[in-house]
Amino acid sequence: MKKIVLMLVAAVLLMNLCACGKEEPAPTAVDEQINVTPKVEATTAMEETIPFENPVTEEPAEVVAERMRQEKKALAESCIDKDVRCLYELIGKPNSSDYAPSCLVQGGEDGMLYYDGFVVYTTREGDVETVYYVE
Repeated sequence: MKKIVLMLVAAVLLMNLCACGKEEPAPTAVDEQINVTPKVEATTAMEETIPFENPVTEEPAEVVAERMRQEKKALAESCIDKDVRCLYELIGKPNSSDYAPSCLVQGGEDGMLYYDGFVVYTTREGDVETVYYVE
């Protein structure tokens, strides 16, 4: 009896395995009457053709460099009438600098700090150096 049951179970399993590779039957008139529709695969967004526009525009290096100079100059202008440390914190130390006896401050010095594309003028009196003009 056990052999017969095992053989029946094996036969059912074998039939199920064989049926897995078969296609689904086409809908019949009865299926259409009860609104049974065949399985339809959904399309993915990747399959749709949408024109791609790159919003990032590459600018020439010269344009980028000029914009950076203008931004640094604007930051330097924000330091006018402030201690020179404000300037150094915002845009860093100058490429070079010159100092001469001051025409503005008695016993002090006038400074010219040279940055790439502009000059910052300062006055130095003792240990205090103040930004007074950006050109």
